[in-house]
Amino acid sequence: MCPSASQPSKNQPSKNQSRKSQQAEPAQSYDPSSFSDTFRAMARESLVKNQKNRPDSPIVSISPVLIVLGAIAAALYGLWQSWACLIPLVLILVLMWVRYTMQRQALRDFAELEAARTAWKKTRDRQYLELMAAQSERILNENKALTKQARAHVQEYADFAAQKLGAQR
Repeated sequence: MCPSASQPSKNQPSKNQSRKSQQAEPAQSYDPSSFSDTFRAMARESLVKNQKNRPDSPIVSISPVLIVLGAIAAALYGLWQSWACLIPLVLILVLMWVRYTMQRQALRDFAELEAARTAWKKTRDRQYLELMAAQSERILNENKALTKQARAHVQEYADFAAQKLGAQR
């Protein structure tokens, strides 16, 4: 077999190189021969994709508290190498679980409000509007961890229900 047939000459680009040149270069170029550069680029790309696809949380962020507790745990372990560092770490886990359950409940509440609005549009039954008004009031009074956008969204449901209830009287 001829060596020129199996391997491209130095003057001729290989098939892979010609395909790469036809594709658009990413915003941040990286050396594809380096695993660490490739890994970082793919991680950045997947994080950006996940951030765009992820819905905004209706619950306020607790990340500053988690960072402080993590720093306290690291300091406790670094200075005294004691088991006391487990206390802030356990607190971190508890706070993350509480936020998760609050977010799950808030999303469930939003789904119920939207279901009540959809059901009212289909049936024009007054009970759905009363349910929306009561649920909205309960959510706004009980859930102090809602973001401003989430509070505004719940208030929209309350205003919709109040407007329609006033129009039906």
